[in-house]
Amino acid sequence: MQYSNFNQNFCKRCGTCCQKGGPTLHIQDIESIYNIPLHPKHLITLRKGELIWHPVKRQLITLEHEIIKIKGKKGSWACIFYDKTSRKCTCYKYRPIECRVLKCWDTKDVEKLFLKNTLTRKALLKTNFNLLELIEAYEEKFDLNYFFYLVRYNTTQEIKNFIEADEKFRKKVITSTKITTQELEFFFGRDLKTLLTQLKQII
Repeated sequence: MQYSNFNQNFCKRCGTCCQKGGPTLHIQDIESIYNIPLHPKHLITLRKGELIWHPVKRQLITLEHEIIKIKGKKGSWACIFYDKTSRKCTCYKYRPIECRVLKCWDTKDVEKLFLKNTLTRKALLKTNFNLLELIEAYEEKFDLNYFFYLVRYNTTQEIKNFIEADEKFRKKVITSTKITTQELEFFFGRDLKTLLTQLKQII
């Protein structure tokens, strides 16, 4: 992160922050979720075990717990609620806490929030036991630690089988539940094929 600029002390509405990616959601954002309103199609879950960029340490880290973020627009990292033409946030009144505290000239406040008190799928779906059971079944069947183990030791056929099984699982969910293709990344995170592509870019 660390955009600190000592020659600036106000927002110029350049849109740089919004175009760097959607914010992570925290417990403090519960009210915003119901006021915007946010739907599963707007969200993406980064699962425990995924690699993410730590903006303070400036290095890749492994997530110790899942986080939920607002998705980027198709083909870019830009937050889906950012209107590039008007350079405005379309949910500004109920924007998440990370957006509220972020000052590009002084990032200390938003850095304090990083990976703290983050929302989870369980917190958002606490009364929907069927969906929670489905998510738990997916996490057990497609454990990321095992997947990354296969990638690390280059077991090509096993990786291919694992990815194909993941694709079949997701297709079955779409045909047998009310979950749409656009909502899959919230309920089950990114598909394994996408994660593999990301890993190859990093390694």
